[in-house]
Amino acid sequence: MSEPHTCSCCRRSVQIVDRNGLCFACNMFRTFAETIREYTGLTDEESLDLAGELQESILSEIIERLQLPGQDHPLAAELLQMMELRGRPN
Repeated sequence: MSEPHTCSCCRRSVQIVDRNGLCFACNMFRTFAETIREYTGLTDEESLDLAGELQESILSEIIERLQLPGQDHPLAAELLQMMELRGRPN
């Protein structure tokens, strides 16, 4: 098993971070927000809101697939934790 890393965005302990130090969920959120902002006339806040909505939907689908019988994958646990954090009011 690999050594845990800390995501530079959410500060959660995860197994893998990208070259920017982001976990899968934070990298996905950042990519969505940047792409939305680039291709639409939405404000930063609107782009972040839409990115959050898209991320929640996609992560839910990924988690469902990873939780199928015989699919024991540590990414599912990391994604569930991330969704829990995003769902909490600030």
